[in-house]
Amino acid sequence: MGISMFFSTTQLVILSVLFFSNSLAQECSAKTTHDVLCGLPEVVDAASTGTINFKPVHLVQGYEACKGDSAGKYRTADGTCNNVFNHGSANRPPRRLLPNAYDDGVNSPRTRDTRGAALPAATNVSRTVHPMKDVNKRFTIMLMQWGQFIDHDLTGFPISSEVDRSIKCCGPNGEALNFRPDRECFPILLTPEDAGVRFVGNCMEFARSVAARDPAGKKIIPREQVNSVTSFMDASMVYGSSEELQRELREETVGGQPGFLMKVSPSDLLPRNPEEDICIHRPGEFCFLAGDTRVNEQPGLATIHTVFVRLHNRIARELDLLRPNDTDEEIFQLTRKILIAIIQNIHYNEWLPIIIGRRTMREFGIQTGSRSQYVASVDPRITNAFSTAAFRFGHSLIPRQFVIGGRNRPLRELFNRPDELFNNFNDVLQSLVSPLRTQGAQTFDRFFTGEVTGHLFEPENNGKPSRGLDLVALNIQRGRDHGLPPYNKFRQFCGLPKLTRFDQLPADVALVFEQVYNSPDDIDLFSGIMSEPREPGQLVGGTLACLLGNQFHALKYGDRFYFETDRMPEGFTDDQLADIRRMTLAHVCCQVKAVLKVQSRAFEIPNNSNGFELCSDLRDAFIDLTLFQNF
Repeated sequence: MGISMFFSTTQLVILSVLFFSNSLAQECSAKTTHDVLCGLPEVVDAASTGTINFKPVHLVQGYEACKGDSAGKYRTADGTCNNVFNHGSANRPPRRLLPNAYDDGVNSPRTRDTRGAALPAATNVSRTVHPMKDVNKRFTIMLMQWGQFIDHDLTGFPISSEVDRSIKCCGPNGEALNFRPDRECFPILLTPEDAGVRFVGNCMEFARSVAARDPAGKKIIPREQVNSVTSFMDASMVYGSSEELQRELREETVGGQPGFLMKVSPSDLLPRNPEEDICIHRPGEFCFLAGDTRVNEQPGLATIHTVFVRLHNRIARELDLLRPNDTDEEIFQLTRKILIAIIQNIHYNEWLPIIIGRRTMREFGIQTGSRSQYVASVDPRITNAFSTAAFRFGHSLIPRQFVIGGRNRPLRELFNRPDELFNNFNDVLQSLVSPLRTQGAQTFDRFFTGEVTGHLFEPENNGKPSRGLDLVALNIQRGRDHGLPPYNKFRQFCGLPKLTRFDQLPADVALVFEQVYNSPDDIDLFSGIMSEPREPGQLVGGTLACLLGNQFHALKYGDRFYFETDRMPEGFTDDQLADIRRMTLAHVCCQVKAVLKVQSRAFEIPNNSNGFELCSDLRDAFIDLTLFQNF
């Protein structure tokens, strides 16, 4: 049942613009101290006037407004001054669509259901509702990989730690420790079905996300988390979310100043990370350094990072020839601006329509192909529901294995092993975009490969019970840590009917939910959205499409530099924009000279209607940088 079945045309026009602020009045009236958008729009009849008037948005006490250039041509590294009140900049709390569901309304994780009973263990929900099932369908692994790449551009919530080390919430043999809440522990206590069977002991490590603090250093009450990266789709995973990291990632000029090229290592791979112990690598090889610290998680992720660093350097070298009077800084910033636009075009024009469908794109006003207006009143910050549940849907797409070096490699062998790229970069990229039919992404559904539900970051165990982690259980526990309201609340937020009985769900889903939850009102958001029947023309269900549409609406209209903006100097000329729109992911993969051929729709398995094209042909269709010669 689609979103549009519950609203009139007029309501849909309004909601597509205003979903982001649906519950902010409640938050503002509660007089919380966290940084929320308290200027709500005055809604008029959009169908009759075609306009929506916004009240002024005010800076929340404690945070500084932009002190720099809020009308410049280029973005700052940390996202400041994109919005005059610095919404969306790095190291800010996320926004909430609904009031929190902490047990005490302030800080304690959600652990009780509507009857006051304990919620089911997260591993129990994972094992019962989200068992292992491997089904391949029509999409390449790149569909999953792009989602992870973009997620690391938008979200980065640090985990609590003690001085110079991570918090230990479980003992060395997997036993639960007597822990104090002030140590920020929230371990997953295993049921007898899991303890000693799927996992060692009866405790899985879990530390709470870092609590956000105001500029004076005081914890924000009620508890909020902190997004350490910029909320904007600004390629921060490539360039970093701070001036310091951005400088570290750039080649130096002869005079020691940051140059226009990004650093690379031999074989044109990512540069060496000076921290040697953050990944597993063979002698003579090393961990990679990138704009995001998670780059080393698995080879596919490091591969797409490498693709865009290579693309940056190709564009920068050509611009340097075309614009000989520019400084290195000017060449770097223009290259960065173009690369961000290419990423945004791929995301909104190729990837997102597959996920939420063309109809939902229209309902939220996020289709591409025409100029868009920047709305300063739109709060672009990442929502807690998006980062903690909705944008984790791609975990269902993760395959059981990758083809590397001509053989199938189980994913458990590849976690934290970026060294696989030293001899197999081209092979990994080819397997991401043009695999055999049996090597595509998993189907989106409530099922997950056992590689991530039992063997995540698993050390070698010689067939003994796993010391790995359960990604689904971690997602559920993280939602409870953040005080996310349950699934039913978000159904109502999205205009979908509240579930009052389990049998309102598909029979197979109702059966498993009844085994773990006492009421539909108790279903965790992540499990709920992963178990929805998909809507026609899209990959996901109604609530998930709503939450994704909501976020990408905010990231389009709340970003002063969104690539199709009608503003200058933030935007592009018509000719430049037309050329950027031609740049598909297939074009990008060919430009870095790592594959020989690729299908035109790189997120879909090649077939008769999506045939291969030779990269030698696509390279000739590279973006026309002469259009930027006098820009």
